[in-house]
Amino acid sequence: GLAALMRGEAERGEILLVALAGGVVVGFIIQHFAPEAAGSGIPHALRSLALEGGRMPLRIVIWRPLATAITLGMGGSAGREGPIAHYGAGLGSTLGQWLNMSDERVKTLVASGAAAGISASFNAPIAGVFFALEVMLQDLSGYYFGMVVAASVAGGAVSRIVFPGEHFFKVPPYSLASPLELPFYALLGIMAAPIAVSFVYLTHHFRSFLRSKNLSPVARTTIGMGLTGLIGLGLPAISGAGFSHVNEDLKGLIPLQSAIRLGLGKFFATIFTVGAGASGGVFAPMLFIGSMFGSAFGNIVHDTFPAITDPPGAYALVGMAAMFAAVSHAPITSVLIIFELTGDYYLMLPLMLATVLSTFVSETLNRDSFYTYSLAREGLHVGGQAQVEDILRGLQVAEAMFTNITMISPSTTLRDLSRLFAKAHKRAFPVVDDKGCLLGLVAISDVARAIAQGKDENATTAQDVMVRSVVVTYPDEPLWIAKRRLRAKDLGRLLVVDRKQHRKLLGIVREEDIGQAYSQALLRMVQLEHRVELLKLGHLEHIASLEFQCPSNSILHGKKLEAISWPVECVVTHIRRGSRMIIPRGQHQIEAGDFLTIMVAEEDMQSLKAFLNSRERDAET
Repeated sequence: GLAALMRGEAERGEILLVALAGGVVVGFIIQHFAPEAAGSGIPHALRSLALEGGRMPLRIVIWRPLATAITLGMGGSAGREGPIAHYGAGLGSTLGQWLNMSDERVKTLVASGAAAGISASFNAPIAGVFFALEVMLQDLSGYYFGMVVAASVAGGAVSRIVFPGEHFFKVPPYSLASPLELPFYALLGIMAAPIAVSFVYLTHHFRSFLRSKNLSPVARTTIGMGLTGLIGLGLPAISGAGFSHVNEDLKGLIPLQSAIRLGLGKFFATIFTVGAGASGGVFAPMLFIGSMFGSAFGNIVHDTFPAITDPPGAYALVGMAAMFAAVSHAPITSVLIIFELTGDYYLMLPLMLATVLSTFVSETLNRDSFYTYSLAREGLHVGGQAQVEDILRGLQVAEAMFTNITMISPSTTLRDLSRLFAKAHKRAFPVVDDKGCLLGLVAISDVARAIAQGKDENATTAQDVMVRSVVVTYPDEPLWIAKRRLRAKDLGRLLVVDRKQHRKLLGIVREEDIGQAYSQALLRMVQLEHRVELLKLGHLEHIASLEFQCPSNSILHGKKLEAISWPVECVVTHIRRGSRMIIPRGQHQIEAGDFLTIMVAEEDMQSLKAFLNSRERDAET
């Protein structure tokens, strides 16, 4: 049955039975040997880079290739590229740990291993480099560049020695038929984005649904592979990567209705396979779906405007790049890998246009890519500004706002305002009435403009020149939102008002206040890391982490961290409250539902668990 399935000659019953068997075997591996082998593996690598200095367990190297081979070989709808990148990252991490390297060097080896994996898989060394930098590290600076390039070139060289041959996809020599065709390619890129966002959303919510039922990994993967097998009964082409059908589509050999059926079948089959946790990536499925979607779009456009448009195969090619870019938020990687897979550079302009637009619309609809979506739901944000935003998410405006502010009356004259600005060296003052209710904001530029217009300095008042439409924030609003609002509006300050009484002025928050709050939080983070290191030294590095969710009747509920009498030496490294990640300090009060991450010596773990599981009434007795 397996051999027949791989040759495409299996009977319908065999397709379903083989898929179910594959789900059982893969689930067994994930449940008993390597839970990290589930899914594409890239989110796990990103979490490792963000939280653990790139350190990953050796079992990934052992079990990931086997689990992926079984998933793809037994009818799963997924790709090998994500798992290969994860496998390469695991190899790099293992080498770095074996050589006792620093966190930064281990991270470099993780990225290098991922680059080598992509390069060897597709014979695409340039795309391998940018995949590692753009997706894994999300850092295009030159710090990691040299090592990543060397690893990717080595992977590509080995691939060409072992598997010599032509380009991965064989594409006819397409070229832009007319400049009037560019709007159609732009529309293709825009339309790819909602499809990609829907895929990300449905995949992760299917995964959450299965986990909410408390099913074992074996049950989840069996259900997912079984549903994929059911789709495969009518559309056997959706099994595996499906690159042979992509090749046909690029040549314009798949008609409109078949392209739509194959694209939809692959869309849902991949959701079931990857969402259930079977071992496989989304790179190849996105190329397949993008190709079919682009081909269907191209058929319609070419039939309607044959004189100024390319054949459907050209739209299939551009659709591949646009779809993967929208899912991964990696436009550079998407463009480069299509160039390297096809060797076709004649459609460069449509490719770049559609890819940039699909990425922009996708990021507008959902700021998280497929690889970061689940991490963001856990409160972990990765990327160039990830550390800044993560810290600011744990802070509220009330912790940074300045409350000792000078407020002026609406009857203050221009002359008095000029003197006040000269004396106070401020750029703006809030205008309030007799009850302290906010009326508006008057800036020094408003006063200067009124004087330049020749207005009477004694008769003209603040009420005449103030700006009434004021951008505000609230004391309980996350600080990162206030920072974004400042940047978006190009403002120097935000007025802080009561959320229930919008005219009640509480304070002001400026860019420098946010910077100071960030610096203080960063200092607390460094101090916590130092305490963890001291804890490791005191216990010969036999340290474990524990995540504890505080119930409403916990002994911790309602207490400040500094008031808790811990039974053993431990460090609370962070608190997750909803989507906020809080860097704790002594004044932080524990609330019901908070997730506390605690570092403790392994020999003290049971004592700490017993303390955390005790209830308030137990403590009183």
